[in-house]
Amino acid sequence: MIKKGDIWISAVLYMGLGIIILTIILSAGLPVINRIRDKNLAIDTKESMFTIDKNIREVYNEGPGSQRPLILEIKKGDFNIFENENEINWTIESSVQLSDLDTLIQEGTLSMYSAKTPSGDYKITFGLNYNSLNIALDLTSPINTFSGTNKLIVLNQGELSSNPGKVTIQISII
Repeated sequence: MIKKGDIWISAVLYMGLGIIILTIILSAGLPVINRIRDKNLAIDTKESMFTIDKNIREVYNEGPGSQRPLILEIKKGDFNIFENENEINWTIESSVQLSDLDTLIQEGTLSMYSAKTPSGDYKITFGLNYNSLNIALDLTSPINTFSGTNKLIVLNQGELSSNPGKVTIQISII
């Protein structure tokens, strides 16, 4: 004959066993999920940088007055436009090493650099440089670091009078 206490003890044991199994599955699965998420973030960031570069080059080649609107969604990291260096950088932190450390990797016009942070994570910087094209980046925003969803307008303002041959590409953030 089964006693009432035996049923409750069995229920508690099954429940405890279920919690232990779930914990094991989550502890094994979470790092894999984070690795996949970080890899997808890096791929999205790279694609966004290629899109920005493509639009800047099209506006540059089409001549003065040409412009392109872009929607840029920055989910993670810092997106910076450095006018003085004519560079655009997007830096993200990842818990997963996505490339060789301390090695500059060039993929077309996009450069990628990975370094280890003091916290043990990895800092990945995607960069575009326009010095070789004689492009002078001109940012209309008073800040150079952006996050969230931004609307960029890339506009070819023509040659600089102080430096003939150097074309000013104005980037407006709305």
